[in-house]
Amino acid sequence: MAKDEAISIACGEGKSPATLRFYGWKTPAVSIGYSQKAESDINLQYCNSVGIDVVKRPTGGRAVLHENELTFSFNVSIENPLFPKNILNSHKKISEALLLGLHAVGVNAQLQYKSKKEIHRNPFCFSASSLYELVFAGKKIVGCAQRRFRNSFLEHGSIPLKLDRRKLSSIFMHRNFDVTPPLVPLRGGGKGDVPPKAQIQKSVKTDMNGSFRNFEKVSQECSNLRNNLSFSEKKIESLYFENMAGLNELGSYSFSFDQLIQNFLKGFERHFEVNFKEGALSHYEIGLMRKIRTRMS
Repeated sequence: MAKDEAISIACGEGKSPATLRFYGWKTPAVSIGYSQKAESDINLQYCNSVGIDVVKRPTGGRAVLHENELTFSFNVSIENPLFPKNILNSHKKISEALLLGLHAVGVNAQLQYKSKKEIHRNPFCFSASSLYELVFAGKKIVGCAQRRFRNSFLEHGSIPLKLDRRKLSSIFMHRNFDVTPPLVPLRGGGKGDVPPKAQIQKSVKTDMNGSFRNFEKVSQECSNLRNNLSFSEKKIESLYFENMAGLNELGSYSFSFDQLIQNFLKGFERHFEVNFKEGALSHYEIGLMRKIRTRMS
């Protein structure tokens, strides 16, 4: 995720184009929001025992388990005329592009608006509600968070294919299991942000007072599918996880990462009326990324 922050800084300085990036995670990891406290919200003892990295995102929002999911980031200058100046409306524009991609693969999702009175907080992103949510049959299927820098903004998103509810309950429900997490040092800078084993390197650009780029097009196998839950775990699931779903848990769907990326790209092209071209990280972005990783290590 240090790449995402580096790209956003470069966008704000006018040294990089607007950038859309998709990627996966080689091993399971939890990313927490910029202002979130891992010690109070995450079972660090459990994560450490099973080898789950915990990293801090440059964006806000709540914690996300990155496993069997597609991560995306979008960076653009705040001066770009295609995007509103505030977080809520720019998030809505990005969600509308994602919605077109979901419709393209046959998922009849909706962009649901919730009033501030309906919003509730939760350490886990997919259990927390927001003003604009992508939902299917009342279940949240995409989690997003945005951060504004001086001259640019960065939006992160998580699109799960499968949710391992047993693992989620262990990571986020440590109070229920009477586990006190130790103060394990938090790893920063996005150590978990590495390409999956099977990947196709690809980048795309398009002219929209800048360019889009799609890095690290992902093709990976889904593993660690949902386990059979015990009675007590099913009770926890009904309380905390019933309002969310992975895309491959919706009826008979069985999407690949390549299929989703291709259609989300088409959704952005259609919504913003742009065409994609190939591109790559610049030397300047690589230098910024290294500085960010050093700072967070």
